[in-house]
Amino acid sequence: MIVCSLLVFLPAAHAENAVVWDFAKRTAPNTMQTQSITNIQQIEEGVAVRTQTNGFLSWSGGPLRTPVDVITLTVRSTRPTEAAWMWSPKDKTLQGLYQVFFRIPANSAFTEVHVPISSTSTWFAEADVQALALPSGSDIVIQKIAFRHWNVFEKSIESIKSFWTFDQFTQYSINFLWGPLLATNPIARSVLYATLPPPSWSALRVFYALTACAAAVAAALRFGMKNAERGKRIGLLAVTSVVAFLWILFDARMGLELLSYARTDITSYVRQDKDTRTLRANGPLNAFLDHLRPTLQQYPRYALLASDALPFFANFRYQTYPSVPVMEGQDMDDIALWLVIERQDIAVDETGRLLKKTGTGYVLLSPKGHIVERFSPSIFLFQTDTP
Repeated sequence: MIVCSLLVFLPAAHAENAVVWDFAKRTAPNTMQTQSITNIQQIEEGVAVRTQTNGFLSWSGGPLRTPVDVITLTVRSTRPTEAAWMWSPKDKTLQGLYQVFFRIPANSAFTEVHVPISSTSTWFAEADVQALALPSGSDIVIQKIAFRHWNVFEKSIESIKSFWTFDQFTQYSINFLWGPLLATNPIARSVLYATLPPPSWSALRVFYALTACAAAVAAALRFGMKNAERGKRIGLLAVTSVVAFLWILFDARMGLELLSYARTDITSYVRQDKDTRTLRANGPLNAFLDHLRPTLQQYPRYALLASDALPFFANFRYQTYPSVPVMEGQDMDDIALWLVIERQDIAVDETGRLLKKTGTGYVLLSPKGHIVERFSPSIFLFQTDTP
């Protein structure tokens, strides 16, 4: 009977709580104010905000009365926008607003943008003021803002899931690993290792706490039992058992993470065709590097213009030896071959010259030439006509 009752009430205990401000249905607090926003208007789909200056929308009077773990905005934006959620500090003697930044992608349809905020140490849901800061050039429509909260049962389940959520093999993995982290909601778990350092707690904190508790119990047994020697043996056994269990658990978890790296390499690189294979954070770099190598090695030097030059430089210097890649800022005299990777500021003009866009115009990089091969709109190989 008890088990049946628990099964009946389990779905209710597992339900997520949310306070939703629906701007399309006009159920948001009517305390909204604007500051330095150029244009804002209520439309059928929500609130349309267009501003040519930095500004923000704010809600005063303590609009939130419940705990908040994640803020989810349902928005549509004509361009990528770096926004921030702001709130007044809990300490009334402090001035200004705290803030956490997030990115709104460009999208012609409404999309959900999640802001995991509970891990921010200064977050205060019951703040007198909550605000959404928008930069100059913003053009968005806000349909809903949901303030979401998960109960203790759900957070415990998410912590267990996040413990077994693995990082990917990246550049820093050769030196250290973050190890298991504990997130308390599915949104935070989905971006567990997305920012450095990760905002979620390390599971080792729990391990240390459990070890300390075991040591405290052992001490209590040692000095609390009439037979001190027997209490000492039981206490030592308890501490040893806890430490051994945690050691084995940690070792199993990290071993599985290392195996996941190998599995990813096998499925995404080893078993793929050479034109579709991807390798770790390099993505398709190794695939098109294999394709380019014969061409690059025809020249003693070639220019490498990449969005993140150092990792690309190390890979290409090793893979194309004895040909040497030359990075921006180095001597590029007599360079005849230019490899451009994810550089939105690099383009070829109508006369066939390679140009770099700056704040005041364009800088000429090469004499007249042509694109030898294009892999994507922002990845191409350019060769001058007069090497």
